[in-house]
Amino acid sequence: MTFQKRYQLPAASAPDISRRRKLLWLFLGLIPLYVFFFTDWLSPTPIGIIPSVRATRIITQSRSAGLASTATNGVCPVVFSLDARYRLSSVLVTEETAKGRRILWHLKGGWVRSFPSKFIVYGMSVPWMKPAPGRSGPEPLQAGVKYRLQLRAGRRTGEVTFSTRDLP
Repeated sequence: MTFQKRYQLPAASAPDISRRRKLLWLFLGLIPLYVFFFTDWLSPTPIGIIPSVRATRIITQSRSAGLASTATNGVCPVVFSLDARYRLSSVLVTEETAKGRRILWHLKGGWVRSFPSKFIVYGMSVPWMKPAPGRSGPEPLQAGVKYRLQLRAGRRTGEVTFSTRDLP
């Protein structure tokens, strides 16, 4: 007796093949539904942002008034550390007021996203990013006021609430 004859499987009947095919299609159809509704594989992870208030004066040699106005306003500068290097496409800092949301600083990347950044400083320019249309530069921060930073890097987003304090 040959190997092929010894281990040959019995032929399946037509109804059995049809039933197996239906079960296979049902199983393959349920996999995407399970992934979509019960996992987070399709949603990007948020950007991790850690704000830190530095009790120091930052002196830059650039002529931009953004950081100089923060330093001369008498409040500590705020540094935002990110959990990885990101090519940011939008930076937005807002303040919640009684009348609604007020935009203090808004940067947009052009047709090219920014240079990969691991941290940003409020008011300081981010390479390859420009102020949003209709915005000139950052407004000075005030001590003890709650602000919200929102970052976007492609499909990934992140936000954090922060405040600053007076310089010692």
